[in-house]
Amino acid sequence: MILQEAGAAVELRSADLLSEQGFDGGRRPGAPSEVAEHPAYWPRVLGRLVEEFMVPALNQPVEVVQDWPSTGYNPVYAATVRGIDVGTGAEFTLTPEVIRVPWSEVLRVANECRPAPDLELRTADLLYKYGFEDGDIPEDAPAEILEHPAYWRQVLAEIIQQHLIPAVHQSMDWKLMSTSLLHNPIRVLSVDEVPVDWTEKPSIALTPEVIRVPWSEVLRVADECAASSWLA
Repeated sequence: MILQEAGAAVELRSADLLSEQGFDGGRRPGAPSEVAEHPAYWPRVLGRLVEEFMVPALNQPVEVVQDWPSTGYNPVYAATVRGIDVGTGAEFTLTPEVIRVPWSEVLRVANECRPAPDLELRTADLLYKYGFEDGDIPEDAPAEILEHPAYWRQVLAEIIQQHLIPAVHQSMDWKLMSTSLLHNPIRVLSVDEVPVDWTEKPSIALTPEVIRVPWSEVLRVADECAASSWLA
C-alpha cells in the first residue's frame, strides 16, 4: 500500500522513492472518507505529502521529481540522492524508513489540491512565446483533463480560439502554431497594427486581463479533440 494506517497517522516508506512502482504505482490507498473523496487526483496529493513531510525528514539530501499525469507508475520519485543520479545504478538506502503523517494533514493537503472550478486564461499570454505555462497542461487541472496530456496543446488552442480571442477588446492578428511543438500554441502577430515580439515579455496591454472557462467546457473540447481524426 502507498499509505498504511497507523492510528491517527499514515505511513510513507522512503524506499518507495527509489522504485518505479513505489507508492503502489500512485494508486490511492484505503483512507478515511474525507480523504477518499479525492481519488482522481491522488498522485498530486501524494506528491505534496512527499515534498512537505518526507523530503525534509530524510537524513539524506534527496531531489525528487513529480510526474503525476502518468498512470500506473510512481508519480513522485527520487532523481538524486546526495547529489548522485539515481539512474546510475548505484544502490541507496534512505533513512528513516518510515515517515508518519497525520490524517488531518493529508486531508488539508487534499483540500488544497482540489482543482479550481475554472481554467483561468490571461490575455497577455497571447503575446508571449512562453505564455499559457509554455503550453503545458496546468498542474491544477481536474483528473479528467489530465487524461489528455499528450495533446493538451490542441485542446488549449481550441479553447483559446473559441473563448479567449473573441473576448479580447483590441484588434489582433494571430497565428496558430504547430500544436505538436513546444510552447504557446497561439501567438498574436500584432495588436491594433502594432507588431508583437514573441520573445519578450509583453508590454502591450490587452483587455480584459483574464477570462475564465469552466473545466466542464474544457473537458467537452478535450473529448471532441480525442474523437477527431486529426488527433487519432
